[in-house]
Amino acid sequence: MPYCSLVKLAVWWAIPLVALFSLDALLFRTGVYPRWLEPQSYAGHVEQMIERAARVPDGSVLVLGDSRIAEGLSSRLASAESGGLPFFNAAVPASSPRCWFYFLNRLGPGRWSRIVLPLDDYSDEDGNWDVADTDLDTAILAGTLSLADAPGFVASHSSIAARATALRNTLFKGFAFQRDLREFLTAPRVRLEKVSQARAGSAAWLDGYEGLAAELAADQIPAPRAMSPQHGWHHRYRLRWLGSFRDSAGGPERLLAIRLPRLRPRSAANLPSAVRTLGLAAAPTSLFEPLEHREFFADTEHLNRRGRAEFSRLLGGFLKAAAGMQHSR
Repeated sequence: MPYCSLVKLAVWWAIPLVALFSLDALLFRTGVYPRWLEPQSYAGHVEQMIERAARVPDGSVLVLGDSRIAEGLSSRLASAESGGLPFFNAAVPASSPRCWFYFLNRLGPGRWSRIVLPLDDYSDEDGNWDVADTDLDTAILAGTLSLADAPGFVASHSSIAARATALRNTLFKGFAFQRDLREFLTAPRVRLEKVSQARAGSAAWLDGYEGLAAELAADQIPAPRAMSPQHGWHHRYRLRWLGSFRDSAGGPERLLAIRLPRLRPRSAANLPSAVRTLGLAAAPTSLFEPLEHREFFADTEHLNRRGRAEFSRLLGGFLKAAAGMQHSR
């Protein structure tokens, strides 16, 4: 094909792409649309959390996490047990350490006296698939990722297909927001009312939330399962993202890894640990073991009301003791 024809073809494709990108940026990169996201959507949860964080005093304890922290941590109870050290529950359902890193960049790493990273275990056991390729992270981070974030975020996925999807949705946010935008245009007044109500009342509601009232039945306790074949996926993933936390926070001393209580039996295998490799501070594995009984759980993953109260007190008391040890040195 002659050179001039190639140039014309490139221009023919470039013009609509530039126009599409410009329109997409005008709608979704100016910071206006994310303020009106469905509050119960993944990205909507993030925006509500960021708004609440702006009202939290500097020097608070930031507790990141997914729905297990959302259900399991009462900031009010943890703060009371710690002697008044403010806690902020930054949990977003289904979020991961990769998401938490980008949340922290928006929240400001230097604002927090301690940053708590809740983990299933300190050992990096693989599941049945590579956690780096989850497509939920793109939906959760739809309103958070900037163009500068795109190269690192896309490269953090393992497969070509996952990278392609992440690249498309990061460059053109309309792909990530298309369902939310369609619902917004269908009933804009309903959406505006929902967002206004969430802004006005979510902080007070969360402060008074006592947790799930249910108690897990004895026949619902998870049975032991065979370990999946180990490929090192989770270890590489955690090395990358926990290491990024360490660098963003200016060192490991302000980070604290905690091992969440769970009912599923833990692996006894000698697996690698990014927490140990990176030298991160970690709460004792025994801290939450008293909660690993069905009466503290509403379902197989989430603590109930009783578990929430005990978890919050244990975490607040541990950080109070840790602060006392630091002051005595």
